Amino acid sequence: MRRDPLTAALLALISTAAAASGPTLTLYPDADAGAGYAIVRETRDVQLHGGAEVLHLRGLPVQMDADGLLPVFPRAAAARIDWQRVLAPGAGGSAQLDALLGRSVSVRGPDGRPLAAGTLLRVDGDTLTLRDATGQLELLREWSALSVGRGEPAPRGATLEIALGTARAGRYALALTYPTRGLGWHAAYSADLAPGADCHLVLHAAASLSNQSGRDWRDAAITLLAGKPRLAQPPLPMMRLAAAPMGAMAALPAPGTIGDYRSFALPQRVDLPDGSSTLVPLYAPATQACSRRYVATIEARRGVDATPDLGPPRPGAQHGTVESQLGFRAPHALPAGTVRVYGVGTRGHLELLGLANLDDTPPDTRVELTLGEAFDLRTTREVTAFAVDRSAGHADESLRVTVRNTGDAARTVILREFPWRWHDWTLLASSVRPDRQDAAQLDFPLRVPAKGRAVLTFTLRYVLTTGNP
Repeated sequence: MRRDPLTAALLALISTAAAASGPTLTLYPDADAGAGYAIVRETRDVQLHGGAEVLHLRGLPVQMDADGLLPVFPRAAAARIDWQRVLAPGAGGSAQLDALLGRSVSVRGPDGRPLAAGTLLRVDGDTLTLRDATGQLELLREWSALSVGRGEPAPRGATLEIALGTARAGRYALALTYPTRGLGWHAAYSADLAPGADCHLVLHAAASLSNQSGRDWRDAAITLLAGKPRLAQPPLPMMRLAAAPMGAMAALPAPGTIGDYRSFALPQRVDLPDGSSTLVPLYAPATQACSRRYVATIEARRGVDATPDLGPPRPGAQHGTVESQLGFRAPHALPAGTVRVYGVGTRGHLELLGLANLDDTPPDTRVELTLGEAFDLRTTREVTAFAVDRSAGHADESLRVTVRNTGDAARTVILREFPWRWHDWTLLASSVRPDRQDAAQLDFPLRVPAKGRAVLTFTLRYVLTTGNP
């Protein structure tokens, strides 16, 4: 049979996984814990008895994509797979019995005497299928009790049944590759702001690994994929990582690329118990220069109608708040995640100033985070004049914006205006020169003294084209 390059590459990955002591997981980004996606490669040591049989493999993830499961036996087994199915916990029998499939059991009859012993292969209602020490199959319909020998607790999760025929009996390493949901990751950052007038922060970057797959993972080799791959059909509490000297840091993930995406190979194997969230370092802590901004949107962006809006202004003054923003340049490629920003409080403790979402960010790219509303800053916007001159073909609107600062330090507030009455407009006059002016937006930087106020006045002219009302 001719193999295409993709199949060859997949088989190579399977061979690599077979040599590992635990599963190999590639975790994809998840926006919400439990909604992730992963590719799993693991090997199972199985006993084949020769001829036709049904193999039971327990402890698979409940959210496994059964259609994508690929079992591969060594060539020496000469195995022919007739069919395979995945049973959810409890399927084909009770949940307790399903968890014992593949285990050595002893069965007693209705009179309490030993009835049979062997490996439990299947449960169909009240019928048990066992394979005894000689390899013979036994079907037991009348039994009263079942006991299990000593050994490890039965693994949680689903069960895989494989009907196959083999030419040679023996123990073999069966390689399994499959996708599953419920396993994923996202980046978790904390930015610790240094006290003082200059803006500096220490950026901590970690990867939060979430396992809601319905199965425990032990001794797993993990690669994290960063980016936005398209996956059909599709925050836990974050622990703080204390800053440590470089010499005391654990080994960090090895960054790389897979196709169009970034990848991070964790340097150590990790245990991921079901229902857990595990945090591992992504980068060493980095000290960054930063900047603080305060932005007030005095007129929000609106859609522009097909004709100018010449309706009367809203009566009275409109009051608004000011957003507190933090900016810095990304020291590395930063995968999408959440950023918690901390500042030093009055007792010398780190206090949370805000939590913001971060999109995938290339290195040396400007990051702007909105932390929340500034407590000491408020705005008032008033329309002081509005006049339409149809003969001259324009409408003029004058506005006054007052910013009040009750804090102990002066602030520069960016007053942002989106002229909305018509797309053809110009700034006739302003008391403060804008530092940004384009076809849709005006940004006015207004310096506001401590415990004081400052005022911006400006006039917009909307040019009315022929045929407008």
